[in-house]
Order: sequence, then C-alpha cells, then structure tokens
Amino acid sequence: MTLLITVAGKGFALATSDTRICTKSGSKFLPIDENFNKHIVFRSGGLVGDITYTGVAQWQTGGRTIRLYDLISDSVSEASRETLDFGPLVKKLATDLSRRLRGRSLAGPNGKPFVEIHICGRHESVPIPFIAVLSTFRTAPPWNFEQELQWDLDVGDFKFFLLMADRPEVIIGGMDTVVRLEERQWISNAVSAGADAFNTSRMCSRIIQAASSRHQLVGARSVAVVLPEVGMLDTNLFDGLDDDLTAFFPRIAFASGSYLGPSEFKVDLNLVADGHLPQHSLFFKSVIERRWKKSIRRRMFRYRGGKKIPSVMGLLGLAIFGKIRDDYIDFGLGDEDADEQQLSN
Repeated sequence: MTLLITVAGKGFALATSDTRICTKSGSKFLPIDENFNKHIVFRSGGLVGDITYTGVAQWQTGGRTIRLYDLISDSVSEASRETLDFGPLVKKLATDLSRRLRGRSLAGPNGKPFVEIHICGRHESVPIPFIAVLSTFRTAPPWNFEQELQWDLDVGDFKFFLLMADRPEVIIGGMDTVVRLEERQWISNAVSAGADAFNTSRMCSRIIQAASSRHQLVGARSVAVVLPEVGMLDTNLFDGLDDDLTAFFPRIAFASGSYLGPSEFKVDLNLVADGHLPQHSLFFKSVIERRWKKSIRRRMFRYRGGKKIPSVMGLLGLAIFGKIRDDYIDFGLGDEDADEQQLSN
C-alpha cells in the first residue's frame, strides 16, 4: 500500500509517492522492492497528466506475475494513440482495470480489488490544474475545500472524483491513516500560501519519511513529479553527486501509443552550469540543496541571469538531441513526431 500526496498548487500540479512495494506473508508485510516507480506520465488529446496508484500492486495468474503498473501503462498508451480526451480516457482506464482486476483472490471487504489511482495535470483548454481520483473503496470526495468545479461519478467498479482546482488543494491517499493531522495542516497551509513545487515536494518527502516509521507498508524513499504551468516536466529523484550524478525518469506514454522508461541516465552538471532555475524546478534544486549550504543555495535559487536551467525532461532532450528547447511548452512531451519517435526508440 503506497502513500500518495497529490497537489494542485499555484502554477503547478505535483504528485508524490513512496517507492516501496510489499508482499503479504501470513499476518506480516515484507518489502520486496524499495525503488519501484509508481508514476506514469502521459499526453493524450489536449491532456497532459501524471498517474500514481496505491493498493494491489501485483499478483499471480496462471504462473505469471501481473503488475497494476503495466495494466495502467497499457491502457493509457492505447488512449494516447487514440488521442482520447479526459472523459473517454478515464472511462477506458476504469473499464480496462475493472475487467482485469475482477477475481476473488484480489477482492477486498466490499468485493472489489483494493485500488486507488490519482491523476493530476493540466488540459490545454483549461487555465487551472486538475486532480482526479479513481477509487474502489473511497465513497466520499477527498477534497479539503468546496470548490465550484468538482464532480463525482460511478465508472465501472470505481468511484470517480474530479476537481478543477481554482484554489490550491492537497489530497492524501493510500496509507493516509499514518499521516498526522498536523502534517496535513502543515502542507495544506503552505500550498494555500503559495509554496512552489520544490518546497512542496520537500514537505511531501518529509511527511512520507515520517509515515514510514509508523507503518511497514510505507517506504522512506519517495519521488515527486511536477507538471508546471510554464516549463517542462521535472522530478526530484537522483543518486550520487559531482561527476557521478544519475537522474531517474518516470514512465512516459507518448501520443504515438508507445512508452519510454522508467529509466535513469547520467547527468553532466558542466553542460548546464550557466543559467537560472525556473520557479518550479525540482531536479536541480534538489541537487543543490544536498550539495551546498543554505546561504549559497539561497543565492543560486534567486539568480535570474542567463537561460533557464533545464528540467529532467530538458536534460533528456539534451542527451538525445544535443540541445535544449527554449519554448518550454507542453511540459517537454513533444509536439513534433520526429522528436517523439526518437525518444521512443
């Protein structure tokens, strides 16, 4: 059971999850992977979003291991190829999962598999971010604030909740019972006051790390993915420092129907040393926070000279194409068929 924290902030949508998956042995849960990616980024029609999930992660059928991660990826990849917009995409996802998840071995107390999916992102026709929740067990809307543009519907075996966030919102899913009330209030107050994506991701990481000490189903390691109003997709997960820096990348479903990753790649900091950090940068702000003391970090975060230092998505484009796009539109997922084809190969 994953802990999810999904945020619609001022100028960004952000999803954070821990990276542990467990198996049940008798009455105990045993970690089997501490580094499992649970993010699927996609682009379909006018929609760009990030999917995270919690609940039944994998199971055995006919001697084969079936992973929820792959089922979601396949469904969204097909939707992207068909350029489905939000409503048809969610209906397809819920229908596909309902069909594949039915079975006594996966059923929870309500007779349905224990699964919840969070989707956050933006639509080109709407000037504000959205958060959507597909859940087999949640019965009431998860929102902290009553807003004008919110809906709840039944879709297959799932209850569907949608919010177009005209004010900041934070929802916590999965192992939410191990998150304390003061932690919920802390992050909600900060996001409502205008916290940027980096500081929001730091708060999410601290909450997840604290929750991991309270329950074995939650891992201490976490990853955040941000889709900013202006800028490219970015993540905060990396290993190493200096000349041995490795960036990690979520799975991406492209409009062609193919998908890339999850993956990792080496980063040469010398290639991107001259410039300034975008407001909602995650990767380089996370690296800088670990490498330098507070007074130096503050100056680096405030510097506004030169070009924008790229996000993880920009770094991937730099590694493949030898250049960084300057327009910073569509989160870096690509309008151009040639770019998308090269990234997918």
